[in-house]
Parts: sequence; C-alpha cells; structure tokens
Amino acid sequence: MIDHIFIFSQNRGQEAEELIAFGLKEGSSRRHPGQGTQNRKFYFDNFFLELLWVVDEKELAQGPAKETGLGARAQNQACSPFGICLDRLPDANLVFQDAFEYYPVYFPADKPIEYW
Repeated sequence: MIDHIFIFSQNRGQEAEELIAFGLKEGSSRRHPGQGTQNRKFYFDNFFLELLWVVDEKELAQGPAKETGLGARAQNQACSPFGICLDRLPDANLVFQDAFEYYPVYFPADKPIEYW
C-alpha cells in the first residue's frame, strides 16, 4: 500500500502555493534532522503528498541519509525527483527482502525507512 509520494522541489516547496490555490488543504510540515531536508504535506484519505527540499547540503551529503541516494535525487542527477514510499504490510515481505534500512533520527528508534 502506498504511504506517500514525494516530489523534490527546487524552490523550497513553493509549488505548494499552486496546490493550495487549486483547493487542497495543507497539513503539517517537518524539518528532517540528520537528513538535511524539510517538507510541506497534503493529506488525503489514505496517503499524503510530500513536497521535499534540501535545507542543509552538508547534512544531506554527510549525515545518516547519505547512503540512501537522496542527495542525487534532490539534485535530479540521473534519477527522478519523485519517490513512492510504501507501507510495509505482513503480506508484502518479498517487496522489502533486498531493501536497505535507514533509521532517521526523527522516527522511533525501532522504525526504519527501507529503500532500494
């Protein structure tokens, strides 16, 4: 099941203003310590849309998220600025069997983000 979709912004999330003008209601936002990013979110019934941008290049390049490839995605370096984040459900273990684990400091200590 899709948890959320993120889109990297090159202008600090200002695209959110167009979504608001379209009629969407903005939800919470968050700075991601250790990852060097910040977001603006729009919630729907069963997932959310996240606009994501870099606020600290050094933290992104040298922090715990450096192995995820998030920095290259943020810069549109041979990869898409879009990402799909899935919920890990018991019947979806095969999807995650080769995933790497990243433990963001802003999540509970036992909850990783799994990525490929």
